Amino acid sequence: MTARGSDAARRALLIVNPYASRADRVRRGAVRAFAAEGVALDVQLTSKVGDSGRIAREQGLHGGYDHVFVCGGDGTVVEAIAALADDPSSPAVG
Repeated sequence: MTARGSDAARRALLIVNPYASRADRVRRGAVRAFAAEGVALDVQLTSKVGDSGRIAREQGLHGGYDHVFVCGGDGTVVEAIAALADDPSSPAVG
């Protein structure tokens, strides 16, 4: 179902590790794809170890997002998932 459907996300957060290979290309593609579907996408870049978890916890849990997406290596993804895993109100992670 697209963003125009009733079950689709309206607002998403993309956490990007800019040092990951292909991160810039993935970020640009995501921005275009979400915009084409009418989904508001906020992009946050990490700059150091721990940023992905901090961003997921601070913004993902309390920012009104329907979904949180993560672009980076294993560490970036694991940090975000760990930050959101224990909260039953957390948005879906992709």
